[in-house]
Amino acid sequence: MESFVCSGSRLSSSPAFGYTSTAETAYPPNVPGLMFDPSYFQSDSDKAFETSLEHGGTAIIKKEPKQPVTYLLDWDPKPRELLWVVIYGKSQSEREGLCMVNATTGNFVRAGK
Repeated sequence: MESFVCSGSRLSSSPAFGYTSTAETAYPPNVPGLMFDPSYFQSDSDKAFETSLEHGGTAIIKKEPKQPVTYLLDWDPKPRELLWVVIYGKSQSEREGLCMVNATTGNFVRAGK
């Protein structure tokens, strides 16, 4: 496994501009459990956004129309599900709400603040 950072920002608080890499290392024992088969990824972020609107996102957007929306593709190893996490807000720590959608089926999983 090789770690790398690719940064397009020149801000002092950001990683160095460009591509940086570390030496290759053997991955820890939990990494294979975090990997997923790419065929699980069948529902795009557009579908995840539509589903999130049906489960509380509309109220958030209505309150703040220029609300930033961030998408995170995450693997949940217990149920072995690939999930879209739709985050309403500037970051996960400053979010107004979130919605999790199954990235294979496009079905609603859960929502929260």
